[in-house]
Amino acid sequence: MTNIRVYEVPEFCCLAGHYGSDFDAVAVLNLSYCYLIECANYDLDGSKTCAAYIHMPSQQFEKESVVNDAISSFISSFTQHGGDIATVKVKIFGGLRSNIPVYTERVRLLKDAFSAHGITITRDHLVQGMWIETTSQAIDFMFSAHQDMYLKMIDPNDEYKDEFPHHFTLEDGQSLFRILRQVYDLSHEALQASTQTRLMAIGCSRDDNCVVQDDSLLSVQTITLGDQRYLSNPDDHSNLLDPTYSAQSTTDRVLRP
Repeated sequence: MTNIRVYEVPEFCCLAGHYGSDFDAVAVLNLSYCYLIECANYDLDGSKTCAAYIHMPSQQFEKESVVNDAISSFISSFTQHGGDIATVKVKIFGGLRSNIPVYTERVRLLKDAFSAHGITITRDHLVQGMWIETTSQAIDFMFSAHQDMYLKMIDPNDEYKDEFPHHFTLEDGQSLFRILRQVYDLSHEALQASTQTRLMAIGCSRDDNCVVQDDSLLSVQTITLGDQRYLSNPDDHSNLLDPTYSAQSTTDRVLRP
């Protein structure tokens, strides 16, 4: 595999589709305070088939109604693309764990929102270690049908402390970094400009008590498959996403809650 189809899911957005027919990988960059949620169905070989992703920033957790609407839109997008709620597997990434009360409350909001759709969320759905411990940390993710990959920045001043999946070789880490760098160059900067515009509008919408008055600014935007703003085609010369390559250690390459 050389060029791959990668959709980036920025803040306030969700994406759903099928691995193989719709995309080869999904990327979420610079996850920190935000929460990233994956809903996926798997085939008998343990590969993801239909999958959906939502990237929820802290502003959406200011109102329970916004969280409920966001998860409803997310689940609706998943099922509209053929996702099966009865067999769905959910993983939750991100959040600042050093502030336990806030972290716990946001997880509760997610739990209640999913419960309305018949999906039970427990602490087992929180992927271990895939949160941040300090405000200076961030995680970049890339998901494929066969593996979940990440680059966790521990110290912004020391790249040697960066963490990759424990089974990754040095070459694997370099390959992932190169692909993520290409995604950043091809789509991320333009998408972040749009996000910053929304964040400025949210700031202007706050009243004297800092409550956002226009909830539409907090709503989820569903990414349409084929929208070139979110799609990039980086090179995967190392075949990091190749199913044969991934099968060498499929069990280890999937992040487990």
